[in-house]
Amino acid sequence: MPPAAVHQPFSWFGPKVPQSRDHLFVGVVYDICEGARTILHIEQRNSNKVQLNEQPLLNAEESDRLRLLAIAALGLLSDAAFERIEEINEASHEGEQA
Repeated sequence: MPPAAVHQPFSWFGPKVPQSRDHLFVGVVYDICEGARTILHIEQRNSNKVQLNEQPLLNAEESDRLRLLAIAALGLLSDAAFERIEEINEASHEGEQA
């Protein structure tokens, strides 16, 4: 039998804050932005080391993979934002028809 999962549900919001689509969206935005910022920070430190002729933190393949991860993360953020924009526009159109 596999071991019990240790993951616990997590939210940036306190337990008394009601869950809403906007709260979930803001949480996703924060997570993705923090991840992308971390990747860019690592890339910047790596670049500085290379420019100073010091041992880089990452090899070329690792650096490429981090950049691809940042691109994918920002794509997720863009997709989530566009989905929310469409929901807002649809709600606006439904209000006009009533």
